[in-house]
Amino acid sequence: MHTPTNYYLFNLAISDLLMLILGLPQEIYSLWSAYPFLLGETICRLRLLAAEASTYTSILTITAFTVERYNAICYNPMRANNSNLSRVIRVIIAIWLFSVLCSIPVGLQFGIVYIKANNVPILESAQCNTINEAEAKIVFQVSTFLFFMFPMAVIAILYFMIALAIRRSVLIRSGSDSSNESQTVVDPELRITQQTQVRQSVLKMLVAVVVAFFVCWAPFHAQRLLVVYVEDWTLTLILVHDCLYYVSGVLYYISTTINPILYSIMSVKFRQAFR
Repeated sequence: MHTPTNYYLFNLAISDLLMLILGLPQEIYSLWSAYPFLLGETICRLRLLAAEASTYTSILTITAFTVERYNAICYNPMRANNSNLSRVIRVIIAIWLFSVLCSIPVGLQFGIVYIKANNVPILESAQCNTINEAEAKIVFQVSTFLFFMFPMAVIAILYFMIALAIRRSVLIRSGSDSSNESQTVVDPELRITQQTQVRQSVLKMLVAVVVAFFVCWAPFHAQRLLVVYVEDWTLTLILVHDCLYYVSGVLYYISTTINPILYSIMSVKFRQAFR
């Protein structure tokens, strides 16, 4: 059980669980009572900071898991489950520290915002929202690059390399089985067929992982960037924003449930492909 894969999966499960605990109750409550926000500015910022940190941790854990699988499969398949565990623990600790540090600027962009009538704040309109659009624009841009575009590129490229490695591995083993046909009681064609099926299953899983990552997080960052970039809101843009807001909210929490399942299944299929 003490393998790099299990360590990363456990850390992913913790970060995803925190995303649910820290975000979902407030989201559900806001559906019934959007105004006013009664918990104060400190809780407003801490809630966003904690949710952001757990989100970043989840994404970076997925990226680190991908790098770990790439190194194990493409450079040393025989030691795929025997990597230095102390190094993995250090990576996980670094992920949490980096995530918390990067979430602080995001948390500072939020505060209690009021709708004003005749330049007088309406207390019942209190809402936890961005308080400095200029700074929020920069922070959200950096966040989108560091925690969506860059991880997406890394994951897509490394899984493509892993797919090529799996394909080469099966072809090499297929040739070896064919050359040893007279020395084995196992039908080599049957073995080749089984290996091909396993390979195709793994390749489908790799595609599913990349697609799932993009689908779950693209609307979230698109909605954020839409808010900070759009100045003249038309009816169409408002409808697009509202659609992205609810879709990204649902996918945000769906990702917390499918991540551990998806990556657990994938790690099993990796082991099958490299038997």
